[in-house]
Amino acid sequence: MKFTPQLFGLLSDTFADGKLGLLGSVSYQRRKAAVTSITTDGYIPNTTVGPTATPLFTNVYAPRNQNVGTTTDDRTRLGATLVAQYAPTDELTFTVDGLFNRFKSDSRTNALGSWFEPSSYTAATIDGNRSITSLTTNGNADFIASGAVRETKTYKGGFNAEWRPNDQVHMVFDATWSRAKNAGGGKTYFAVIGTPTSYSFTAAGDDDIPSTFGYDAGALTDPSRGKTHIAGISGNDVTEKVTEYRWNTDWKPGWGIIDTIRFGLNRTSRDKSNVPITSDPNVGCVYCGYATSADPALLSPYSPNSLGASSGSAPTQFLKFDANRYFAFLTSASAAAALDRARNQPVGTTAALYAASNGYAATRQPSNRVREIVYASYADMDLDGDVAGMPWFVNVGARYEYTELVSGGQQLLLTDLLPVPGDPTIYNGVYANNRVGVSVNSRSTYNNFLPNLNAKLSFTPKFQLRLAAYKTLTRPAIGDLAPSLSYDTLRPATLTASGGNPNLKPYRATNYDASLEWYPTSTTTLSAAVFHKTIDDFIVQSFGEELFPIANAGNIPVGGLIVGQNTAKFSVRRPRNAQSLKVKGLELNLVHTFDWLPGVLSGFGVQANATFVKTNREFDVTQVGTSFAAEGIGNSQNATVFYEKYGISARMAYNRRERFLQTLAGGPGNEPVFVRDYGQFDGSAAVNVTPFAQVFLEGTNLFNAKYITTGRFNNQVLTYQNFGPRYDAGVRFSF
Repeated sequence: MKFTPQLFGLLSDTFADGKLGLLGSVSYQRRKAAVTSITTDGYIPNTTVGPTATPLFTNVYAPRNQNVGTTTDDRTRLGATLVAQYAPTDELTFTVDGLFNRFKSDSRTNALGSWFEPSSYTAATIDGNRSITSLTTNGNADFIASGAVRETKTYKGGFNAEWRPNDQVHMVFDATWSRAKNAGGGKTYFAVIGTPTSYSFTAAGDDDIPSTFGYDAGALTDPSRGKTHIAGISGNDVTEKVTEYRWNTDWKPGWGIIDTIRFGLNRTSRDKSNVPITSDPNVGCVYCGYATSADPALLSPYSPNSLGASSGSAPTQFLKFDANRYFAFLTSASAAAALDRARNQPVGTTAALYAASNGYAATRQPSNRVREIVYASYADMDLDGDVAGMPWFVNVGARYEYTELVSGGQQLLLTDLLPVPGDPTIYNGVYANNRVGVSVNSRSTYNNFLPNLNAKLSFTPKFQLRLAAYKTLTRPAIGDLAPSLSYDTLRPATLTASGGNPNLKPYRATNYDASLEWYPTSTTTLSAAVFHKTIDDFIVQSFGEELFPIANAGNIPVGGLIVGQNTAKFSVRRPRNAQSLKVKGLELNLVHTFDWLPGVLSGFGVQANATFVKTNREFDVTQVGTSFAAEGIGNSQNATVFYEKYGISARMAYNRRERFLQTLAGGPGNEPVFVRDYGQFDGSAAVNVTPFAQVFLEGTNLFNAKYITTGRFNNQVLTYQNFGPRYDAGVRFSF
């Protein structure tokens, strides 16, 4: 258990006879967390496992790997706000505000990785879905040290002018500016020391974890057996600037059933740049292949935190190392000379390569930038009246938007794939122009007209019907519009790349909603709503096959992903506009306070809601290579019991979400990722000990629910995370 501080202070006052007001706040929070997990990068479909000449099985789903370890994360957040408001007259108010926020996350992971190369299987079993359920293989136990520092600073300023010249007109002008930068470039590392060994794997059942076991004696605990392998430094500096101007007017003309007319203009500019800062990619795999011995002094025993699983097993002790010491060892003269001898290359070859790249020094790589400008105008009106003694209300209007997009950057051009001596599981990439990126640019525009209609009919003061029909637009994440491409995985069984899509269109939805609401008492709400959405150009991250020319200087034989003597087939992940889909659902809501009960019991209350949703684009697990299915669609239920009385405030909440498709195509196999059913209990209690002081206790994930993702089948566990419960306790003061 770790204790971390959390502080917040707020001060406000008025001056000049109440015409001037100032408000300032400062907050500080530090949180340390440890998450123990088992992860598998994915299952590769249509795979042949076992020796090439005498395969064990063909056309199976094969797990790529399995990692088990603990990640520690030390997070701090410092925030400050300042607001000044001046009202020279009753009709005019000016507001100026500013915000500063600094967030820093320092995460570190020690893990054991077990790689399952399909051609190295010596035994295996499969189930009726042709998914590997157990295997034994010859490979390496990989001791993994990884980590990242993410430090984001956000600055924001705003100006607001509000004018009410009379009771009929209300006008507001807003101007805001913000800048956020995540200075994470060169602050992420990944390094591996491995030990040759055989090991076995058993897939998870419905309630247990996947298991790895059967390592050679001493393979996980003997530092003298460690071999050098992958090492590299990466990270990105990401900066985003947003500027927005808005003018809104409300006018009450007093024209019969027309209550209010609204209209306004808006301009929003977003500018995002992404600069990778990494060590030279050519040094990342200098030692790939476990060719030389690592310094045993680098390695020490490590035990990850418990996974908290009811069954299944994973190693509970293995070796860890400090990545910075490992980088220093790899660039040392003795280690470089040892690699030259092991590879039968001239002494000085490795040292010269490190000299040319300045070791693992992180430098700027090809970057990208996207700018989006949106011009918008809108108008709507409120109408009300009575029909058959029942009050009605209608809001009708429309919004027009015009969008300009400009994106540009640089990207590397892959020219070849070279085998790595001693490691048949990986390639080295060769790039044109001595790794100098070439420019790529794109420009586009689009416009949209978005009408809306909302209506309410009150059958009685406590019972009403609401109807709505409207069109909406959801823009792509601005980072998805970058035109550049990066090469992610260069392995014989997995060639992947990823990039943005400057031609990405926003997805548009036509929505219809209807709800009935009943308020039998002032503290009771019962409602039911149905909705139907037709969504066009839905955006999904999907893989598509793309062919890349290679020189093939290493004479890689044709077969698998090498589809020609000078052609490699990559799976390229990009955001893409897919086909249309329909979503329909039902929402139920209940809020009730038991204020009719006597005495202390009158402070109790309940709140519950549930959403049930269906789509015509569900994922079909029996079809390999499904090109489109709706992501993120799933039922959810939430319930809360609360108490508010006599200076006591308490609640217990349960939130549940049923299994849903998280990602259509992810990992090396371009396979779906599902999130299993997940339910979590949270609670809090606060007591006012004086009129000016309150003590509180809050708990999150009280019963330690586990977060689990799977592949297309439930036993293909990809992630099993044990977050553990978290508690916060403190005192609040007011003056």
